[in-house]
Amino acid sequence: MAGFLCVDIDACIVAFTYFYIFASVVLLPVVRHIWSRKALSYLLPVGMIGLGAMHIGVRQIDWIAVGTDGDVAPDPEKTPEKTAYFDGIEIPLVYAYQTARQLIADKRRTVGGRMRMDVVAAKRQWTLQTRPMPKAHRDAILDYLRSINYQAGDFILTELGYTPIRALMMVQDDRRDVSHPDRHSLTLLVMEE
Repeated sequence: MAGFLCVDIDACIVAFTYFYIFASVVLLPVVRHIWSRKALSYLLPVGMIGLGAMHIGVRQIDWIAVGTDGDVAPDPEKTPEKTAYFDGIEIPLVYAYQTARQLIADKRRTVGGRMRMDVVAAKRQWTLQTRPMPKAHRDAILDYLRSINYQAGDFILTELGYTPIRALMMVQDDRRDVSHPDRHSLTLLVMEE
């Protein structure tokens, strides 16, 4: 069973400040009132208010899951690499991508000088950058693109969802790391069909 560990000290201070304010303003007078045996009926409503105050404080804390073996579970939001696939072939170590949109439209000026545009479609284009990957991964991607003659395939970028997008893929840049000659970085251009 996983436990929780508070990793943001500022958020912890905020949570405990909320609890301190609740304890000093609400809880202490209620306890004095209960000890005077005047009203036990305040106990349940005040307890619910206290739980609400703790909930507000705890919601501001950045929590991460910790497994029973003490390992910290990876947070998918903070994982730098995203995974991409082209016709089922994994494009590993994608660390950055840029999205551009291209309007398929007819643009002209009218005789009166106003700009007129008839838009048929808006197509997306992605530029993917990978970290240095083993030569075998790079060769698998390049060999597959050559084998299909750089035709369209099913493109998936996990950050965008798992619905395949028909797209063309080309290699813009293939860099070899001098300090690691068996590793290559790719810059890939993916254009929606």
